[in-house]
Amino acid sequence: MPELDTSLLLYVAASEHAVSAVLVHETSDNKGTMQRPVYYVSEALSGAKLNYTEIEKIAYAVLCASRKLKHYFQSHEIKVPTSQPLGDILRNKEASGRIGKWAAELSQFDITYVPRTSIKSQALADFMADWTPSSKEEEKVVDQPWTLYTDGAWGQSGAGAAAVRIAPSGLKLKYAARLEFRTTNNIAEYEGLILGLNKAKASGAKTLLIKTDSQVVAGQVEKEYLAHNPELARYLTVIRGLERRFKGFTLQYILRVENYEADELAKAAANNTPLP
Repeated sequence: MPELDTSLLLYVAASEHAVSAVLVHETSDNKGTMQRPVYYVSEALSGAKLNYTEIEKIAYAVLCASRKLKHYFQSHEIKVPTSQPLGDILRNKEASGRIGKWAAELSQFDITYVPRTSIKSQALADFMADWTPSSKEEEKVVDQPWTLYTDGAWGQSGAGAAAVRIAPSGLKLKYAARLEFRTTNNIAEYEGLILGLNKAKASGAKTLLIKTDSQVVAGQVEKEYLAHNPELARYLTVIRGLERRFKGFTLQYILRVENYEADELAKAAANNTPLP
């Protein structure tokens, strides 16, 4: 095994039928920074694995690398540059199913997930380019809608916002935020919607079906009501900007009993109590 610094980079990529990873050693001197590939691993996907979402494939690529290059993962800190929210998924204590199992297996290693910037190594640039789908391949992909439940809560103890994001594969992630500013119930509802939209976009969602128990927010976003309140009008402008980042965007009003998961999260955040 070559003598390496304590920190290594792991670049991961996924195509429709395969996942790949390159373990990289990065060095710096007065001439600049250089990246040298250490190992390359890949796996062709088959069966149920072909139905994984893009972010699940990326997470699976990290898992494959950790299994095949276990001695490196045990001896070094591994940094994974990625534009996907892998940290949110693999550190989510409520993750279940295969994601929960992958998270448990990867928890034994010192892995950090950092934003992906430029790839300095030409070999890595070629590697990433090879796995980028062509425009013809992208045209064949049918966008399946992601489901997003959002809610906000407001009371004497404070205010909170929450969102529950469900991928077409069934993978569910929950988010909650305590609002540390003076607000109203309608503003908290809008904050929950903004939280959910940002998380959905970061996860790669292109088509969204959004469900909320706020008749005011649903009516204003779907242009059934006018936003006379100046504050709500500003929030609506923000939503319109976020809406343009998706191919499809539908917001549906539902009863609170149908929105119980997001409702519980928002109330817990507002009351500053442990999340359910």
